[in-house]
Amino acid sequence: PDLLLLDEPPTGQDADALQRLLEILHSLTIPLVLATHDLDFARAAADQVWLLRAGTLIATGPTDLLSDLALLEDVGLQDPDNC
Repeated sequence: PDLLLLDEPPTGQDADALQRLLEILHSLTIPLVLATHDLDFARAAADQVWLLRAGTLIATGPTDLLSDLALLEDVGLQDPDNC
């Protein structure tokens, strides 16, 4: 394929499966679009993120955006490391 789209790939996966999935994703040479609420997985899988609120793009940039607690709250996400 020219592009891989994944919707919530970490859901229901154990730690071993997640590690293998990350290895596979990092080995790909095609673009990947990943939809997830799992911020830890997003940090591990992506180098760029798009944050949406109600279907509207609010922010885009490096995964460092996922450390901006105010921005996460604005888009309805919580960082499990800061709960």
